[in-house]
Amino acid sequence: NKTLNVYSELLFTRKAVNIIEEHDEKHPMFLTVCYQNPHAPTQPLDEDFTRVPRHVNSEIRRNFSALISSLDYSVEEIVNALKMKGMYEQTIIIFFSDNGGSLGLGG
Repeated sequence: NKTLNVYSELLFTRKAVNIIEEHDEKHPMFLTVCYQNPHAPTQPLDEDFTRVPRHVNSEIRRNFSALISSLDYSVEEIVNALKMKGMYEQTIIIFFSDNGGSLGLGG
């Protein structure tokens, strides 16, 4: 199974981009993507740390920042797919969270 050992965020982003690429832009589309970042356990990928500012020294804050950075990158992938498809200018993007950041996990 290709989806084993894949972060849900990456899987959700790939699926969203695929849906956008295959959509007939002449028709409206509703797409919701429910990411789990940032959420415990805070286990970002190694490449996510490359986007964390060097001045963030705390391991807890670095992990949290890496998860947020990864989320930003995933949203950018979706935005880029919308732009490539010519759908971006007619798109409303809404961000919301079901809770605030956990202070114990770097939020």
